[in-house]
Amino acid sequence: MPLPLAKDLYGTGRGHLAVIIGTGPSISHAVRNVMEPNPNVLRIALNDAIATIPAEYWFWIDGDAYLRQKDHPNARKAVKVGVEHFQHLYEPSVYVWERCLKDLAGDLEKGNLVHRSTSLIGAISFAMRLGCFRAVTVGCDNRVSEEQIVAREKTDPSKNWRDIYTFTFARINEAIANRKKWLPDDFALVDASFRKDTLEHGALLLPKTTLARELALLREFKEWESKRRLSYGGALGA
Repeated sequence: MPLPLAKDLYGTGRGHLAVIIGTGPSISHAVRNVMEPNPNVLRIALNDAIATIPAEYWFWIDGDAYLRQKDHPNARKAVKVGVEHFQHLYEPSVYVWERCLKDLAGDLEKGNLVHRSTSLIGAISFAMRLGCFRAVTVGCDNRVSEEQIVAREKTDPSKNWRDIYTFTFARINEAIANRKKWLPDDFALVDASFRKDTLEHGALLLPKTTLARELALLREFKEWESKRRLSYGGALGA
């Protein structure tokens, strides 16, 4: 039996703010702002981030991340969205997202997602397809420390992790720099990967903000929208 497609979810998040959550160190400074559900926010946890945040959506490009986390309580409750390449591993509840390959224009027309072989770019594409008007990245530092590289090389010396990380981060920023090719102009994208201990933002090539500020602005906008709706309704009834 074929699995459901992520395309079946498109348009279901209109008017929402998307918060895209990675596993970078800065997530520790944003956890309290994303632990609780918000009726105007859709949380999209990437790969292993689902073990930290009880997000509405769990999105991955890494089949190993699915196998590691699929039985986690947060994963069980989330809408699961996995890349088509590993669909032979998935349970029937997983929505399959399809990649843009060589024919970018044609694949975009079909509703496939740009990815650049990373979950972050795919999730940004997905948030736009859901109908969200703005996406905020948190825990998407796009950098690793020397200590993290050394630790990864010790646990898995079969790969050159320094080169892998360098190439991946460059590929992500290349996709972001050229986002007009795959994102509409009215879809806003900002980065809130911020560490208070170092006063350092993440290395994504995006305008910088904080999650607290984004949520405060969203709350103000929703209050204004509600007052405007009431005023408009009162005028009609007068």
